[in-house]
Amino acid sequence: MAFVAFVAFVAFVAFVAFVAFVAFVAFVAFVAFVAFVAFVAFVAFVAFVAFVAFVAFVARELAPAGLRSGPFFCDCCAIEREQAPSPQGLAPNPAKSSKSSHPFPSKLCFF
Repeated sequence: MAFVAFVAFVAFVAFVAFVAFVAFVAFVAFVAFVAFVAFVAFVAFVAFVAFVAFVAFVARELAPAGLRSGPFFCDCCAIEREQAPSPQGLAPNPAKSSKSSHPFPSKLCFF
């Protein structure tokens, strides 16, 4: 009878060890999966930020010279500076012409 109890005890210990091993492997697999998903999310975020920066750079470089020369100001708010006199005479000031060179009409200015 003692031998049967000993075999049952060894079988129980082996079963508990097997369950603990499976639980450990499952935990390690879960942690590895979470780490992988976090890494993929980080790489996707960095790729997205790089793409947005690239698109912004290309859009700025392809924009007309007037739009990339400074911040956006409408004709209604822009400060006009007078041209200094020169010996050859004054050059025409395009800002004072009747037609604005800005692609957006002044009536869209709200500030």
